[in-house]
Amino acid sequence: MYIQYKSNKELAEKLQKELQSKGVSAPGIEQNDIRYANTADKQISENLQAYLEKNQGIKIEKLIDLSTTKYRVPAGQVEIWLK
Repeated sequence: MYIQYKSNKELAEKLQKELQSKGVSAPGIEQNDIRYANTADKQISENLQAYLEKNQGIKIEKLIDLSTTKYRVPAGQVEIWLK
């Protein structure tokens, strides 16, 4: 089970611990992020993060570098994951 939250990370972590104590597999807590699969796209992702936060009021929790995984997409393609 993945727990997604908008603003209350502490509540999400509390729920995660409670579920895990009951034997439920709850490995992840997720919020908005940007994912990129090519190292060269890090700068694009950082610029996009700044734009979304400043101009759209969307807080991006983190940038996720997938370049070391087998996940492949064309250069210049990034993913915005809004929870």
